[in-house]
This record gives sequence, structure tokens and C-alpha cells, in this order.
Amino acid sequence: MKVIFAGTPEFARVALEALHAAGFDIPLVLTQPDRPAGRGMKLQPSPVKQWALEHGVAVAQPHSLRLDGRYPEEAAAARQAIEAAQADVMVVAAYGLILPQWVLDTPPLGCLNIHASILPRWRGAAPIHRAIEAGDPETGVTIMQMDAGLDTGDMLLLEKLAIGGDDSTASLHDRLASLGGRLIVEALELAACGGLSRVPQPVEGVCYAHKIEGRGADRLARGCGADRPPGPCLQPLPWRPERPGRRGDQAVGGRSRGRAGCPGPGSPAGADPERRRGRRPGPLRPGRAAPDHPAAGRRQTAAGGRIPAGHGAASRPDLGRRRLRPMFLRQDHHRHRAFAQGVREMWPQAPGIAAWGLMTGVAMVKAGMSVFEAVLMTVLVYAGSSQLAAIPLIVAAAPAWVILATGFCVNLRFVVFSLHMRPYLMHLPRWERMVHGYLSADLSYVMFTRRYHSPGQDVATRLEQTAYLAGNCALNWASWVGASLVGVALANFIPTQWGLGFAGILCLIGILCSLASTRLRMLSAGVAGVAAVAAYALPLKLNIVVAIAAAVLLCLWMERLSPARPAAADGR
Repeated sequence: MKVIFAGTPEFARVALEALHAAGFDIPLVLTQPDRPAGRGMKLQPSPVKQWALEHGVAVAQPHSLRLDGRYPEEAAAARQAIEAAQADVMVVAAYGLILPQWVLDTPPLGCLNIHASILPRWRGAAPIHRAIEAGDPETGVTIMQMDAGLDTGDMLLLEKLAIGGDDSTASLHDRLASLGGRLIVEALELAACGGLSRVPQPVEGVCYAHKIEGRGADRLARGCGADRPPGPCLQPLPWRPERPGRRGDQAVGGRSRGRAGCPGPGSPAGADPERRRGRRPGPLRPGRAAPDHPAAGRRQTAAGGRIPAGHGAASRPDLGRRRLRPMFLRQDHHRHRAFAQGVREMWPQAPGIAAWGLMTGVAMVKAGMSVFEAVLMTVLVYAGSSQLAAIPLIVAAAPAWVILATGFCVNLRFVVFSLHMRPYLMHLPRWERMVHGYLSADLSYVMFTRRYHSPGQDVATRLEQTAYLAGNCALNWASWVGASLVGVALANFIPTQWGLGFAGILCLIGILCSLASTRLRMLSAGVAGVAAVAAYALPLKLNIVVAIAAAVLLCLWMERLSPARPAAADGR
């Protein structure tokens, strides 16, 4: 019998291994796309994909199987692979994607699901967690014929399993995974000889196992002692210590405050958290054939136990919950020594950046933009080259798509920068990565990558890198935006007849300030400026020649003063 297998986490890998050991032909494996994980947040294959690669089995990883969805090309390629496999049946275990009707209808024997619950007690994403949370005395595995509903198909095989007093989600997960592997092998052997019978699920006792979110993903274990009554008396065992005053899925009054869809056995109706909040339990969502997602892999806790990974914050323990602050306002950044180092290294470039920003602010207003429009462009765009390229097009009333396309082409280099910076920042939340992307500029990118040749592999190094980038970007942004806003404010006070000549002078000032990185260079620039003003009355702009000659002579004279140490003289 040919079997297509669809699954993602460790729970599914155990079943896949059992099918292979039983001798079933597995021509194709479907699993979720690789996800970032680990300290470096690098893309990691799922346990099912790892097994398939080790055993030479073809793997398909579509983002969706809906032919009319967001990824129609991937769905069409997956359909082609499924049809080419010519399998007799598809086995699904914690796959995590909706199976459209065309998938359910393709294999002759349909799709069989390994569900870690005694249906219909816990339908949905987290049956293992919710069974422990509700204080169920037993759970089990149901082999189900999948249909278009959410875990609503007919039952084929069912075996119950007692939940021990010391069971946690991790220990129960392992026992249920082993049981699921054994039952699916038995179900396929019966199907091969026509010995399976379908039993509709009871209509009573339907509960929905809501997905575990945030701190609810912490490992749950029994907290019932001999002197405590049965029921949902649970204690969460967090992977990190509780913070004072923090609220979450904490045990209050001996009961977990999770969102189980039904009260525990023997508990009053008022124990249902949905009813306590004055709401009915949420309705079942039809049309989703994705199975449960129990314990997508496991991590070691600080106490040495195991917790399910892949759910909310628990899968990224180095992040926790952060207040939405810009990167250079976070205390762990601006108090870090690397933050000051980033500011110091950007400081010599700040005058040049400010000069360019001043020129851009003046140019926007002189081109006909209102003060409000110029301020808005300065703050929102924050890209001098794109601004200067777009201004003439805006003045010429060019179509919006032309302006946007021009800005995209001019700023295309930032796409390359972001690809290079991605491994350095993938451990951060998405909003913080977006802030870094907005504030990073050419010089900050060059300085950062020159200083750090590879992403940090531990928390301390990653914090140092992000703190340095925060300090560097903070000064860069402040220099540009501050000077640009000053240019916008002063633009109307600059005589119109100054025109391009004044803009050219600002450009030269920008170049000059960027190059003035040593005391000797700053001194020569000052001497050149004084000489140019003193010789201003000369015809044919010969005062510029005089200024250049004065600067060169100064440098030669300084070298004569210390002939044996020219580099040291330049450093003064």
C-alpha cells in the first residue's frame, strides 16, 4: 500500500517512523515550510522533513493547498506531486494546513487523521494541553476519516489512555505519539483487507481545544494532591520565573486560567472560563481539516524538564514580551557600551550627513513643496537619494507610479542590505526588525558589517550587535532628519537668486564635512575657507585656486615640522 504522509512536528514524525518500520511504501511527504528557530533564528526543517531527508523520501512544503488562495503556484505543484505519487491513502498527523476538498478526494481510501483525543471531547489545535488543563482522567488517540469539517469525520479506531497524576504535556505527548503510530499501522492493515468500519462521532460532549497562546504554551502538569478534590486543579510550570505583578495563564485558586472550551469533568458550569466572562464558548470553525498541533518539537527547560515548542513566546525564550519602544530608547540598548561605540564611530560622519540633509530640506521647499509636505517626506521617506530623485518628478506632475518606481529603483540597494542583515536581526520581533530597517542607512550598514563579520551566536553577542546598530542609526537619523527639518524651516528665508549655486555650495560642504575626519584635515579646511574669503575680490573665481594652494602649503609645512612622523602629524 502506498501512503502519502502529511505532518510537521515530533508527534507526526513518530507516526511516520512507525509506518516506515511496518513496511508501507511512502513516496511523498507533505510538511510545513521551514521556520526560524534556535539562538540564531536560522531556518530549520521540521522533524518530519528531517526524517524524510534522511530516508530519501520526496518532500513538498507548500504554504497552502488551496488552488484559489494566496499561493496558487505552490498548491498546483503540490497537487501535481500528490497525483503523481498514485498513493492509496493519505495519513495526516498535526500537519497544520487546511486540506481542501480536492486533497480529501484524491486518494482512493481518502485521508486518515491521527488525532490525540477521544473525539469529540477535544476537537482543534491543542487537545493534549486542554485535556490536562481541564483535569480529564483519560484521553486517547482517534483514527478518523477526514471530511471538510474541523475534526468532525467518522471514527475508525479509538484507544483510550489514562492521564497519570504526574503527567505533563510533554510526557503525555510522548505516550500519545507512540500510541498514534501503533494505531495508524493497525488501521491501514485493516483497510487493506476491508476490515475498517466507520462510526459517526457523538453529537454530545463536543469541545473545542483552542490553540495555546503566549504563556499558555508553558508546560502544564497535574497539581492535584491526595488531599485535593479531582477536577481542573492544574499548576503551570513556566520555563522562566514569574515576574512580580505579571498576569497571564497563571494558576489562580488552584485552577489554570487557560481558555479550555469545556469545563473539566465533575466541575460546575461556572468553572468554564468562557462562561465566567459572560460569553458562550466560541463556535467550531467549519471547513478546516487541519489536525491538532501537539508539541511541535521539545526544548529543555531551566529545570531540566521538557516543554512543547512552536507555540507563541515559548518557542522564542530569549525574547519574552517587550514594550513597543524604538530600538535606541530601550534601556538594554542605550545603556550598553556598544551603543556608545556606535555613536562614536558615526560621529565624524554626522556633519556631512547634516549638510546633505540641510540641502535636501532647502531643495524640497524651493522645488515648490509646501512646508507640511516637505516635513512629511523628511520623516516618512528618510532617504535623501530617493527624495532628491522624486522631487523633480513631483514638480513635473509625473504619474504616481513613475514616482514610486523611481524611488524603488533608487533604494533597491536597501533590499540587498536587508538580506545581508537578516541573520543578524532574525531573533528580534517583526516590529523591531521593521524599525531597524527604517532607521538603517548606507553608512550604518557599512560600519556595522565591517565591525561584525558574522551574526552573534549567543544572547550577549546579539545584544551587543543590536546595541551598536541602535547607537549608530540613532545619530545617523538625528543628523539627517534634524538638519533636513532646519533646511525646510529656513528655505523661505534664502533668496531665490541664490538658486543652484547655493545648492552646490551645500553639496561641497557636505563632502568637506564627510572628509574632515582628522584635526589636520579640519585645520586645512579652515585655512582654505579663510583664504577663499580673503581673496574673494579676485576675478575668474581665482579665490578658489588661492584657497586650494593655501591648504596644500599648510599640509606640506606640517609635514616638514615632523618629517619622521608624517602619519602622526596627520593624526593630530
